[in-house]
Amino acid sequence: MQLNKDIQNTIRIIERDANVPGYKKVKIFPDFTLKHFKKYKLDGKSVLSKINSIDEIFDLSTYNANITCFSDNPTDEYFLNLLTKAHKLKRKTYFDFVFKDNDNNKKVLSNSIYSSIRDTLDEKTREYFDEIYSYCMRHKLPISRLIEVQKYPKEVLEMYVRHYLNNRYSNVNPDKSFTYWRLKDQSVPGTFKDGCFDFINLSKEIKESPKQDLLLLEKEYARLLKEYGKMQFFVSRNPIDIEKHKRIESRSLLDPYTEDSDKNECKKDYAYMYINSQQ
Repeated sequence: MQLNKDIQNTIRIIERDANVPGYKKVKIFPDFTLKHFKKYKLDGKSVLSKINSIDEIFDLSTYNANITCFSDNPTDEYFLNLLTKAHKLKRKTYFDFVFKDNDNNKKVLSNSIYSSIRDTLDEKTREYFDEIYSYCMRHKLPISRLIEVQKYPKEVLEMYVRHYLNNRYSNVNPDKSFTYWRLKDQSVPGTFKDGCFDFINLSKEIKESPKQDLLLLEKEYARLLKEYGKMQFFVSRNPIDIEKHKRIESRSLLDPYTEDSDKNECKKDYAYMYINSQQ
């Protein structure tokens, strides 16, 4: 049974404090600002999004988009369901529930907060987390091991990256259901009919062979877009030559540290957008 397999592999992550084959820690917070989503006028539009981080899905939802999301990490489905219901909580309580740092590890995914929303979960999600919480309590292991450590410290994350938490938290509908698919990246284009989506958000960071990835994504995913639809397909630390790609444009995204920090490793990101119309 798939649920039992997911529970057992999640327990292995907690025991090892590391990913296991086919399963990864959950990424709740993104590594770059989400403010640019507001440019796309997504009200009532059909959106396909990879779950790069759970909060990207919530941020998209605040613009009243109809969201279909997919992930190759089975634990994402359970956390998406859990944290959707957690939005019934006050903003500060929600933030304490999900934020992982050295000061509040004991509070992350606290059992008391989980218990307050447990009865609102669907049966599969409730059974999954009941087993995980029970195991952690019996073995005195921190359930926070399931969450990938975020890139930024709390004060930076709350000011820049977590734009929707500060300004759009109340716009997330905790009763909204997302269409979820458990898919491998390479199987996604073949899953949907041509011309299904107004916007596709992939937005993963590409570190190797960016030109090859650009061509592949343009070929495989572009057919899913409606006319004049847009696809943001990856973020890169370096600009990429796109002169021959007339439908592709790049935009610069400031790293939250860039303006006020002397950290040398902080640079601009470049987001690459495909537009399904002739220019």
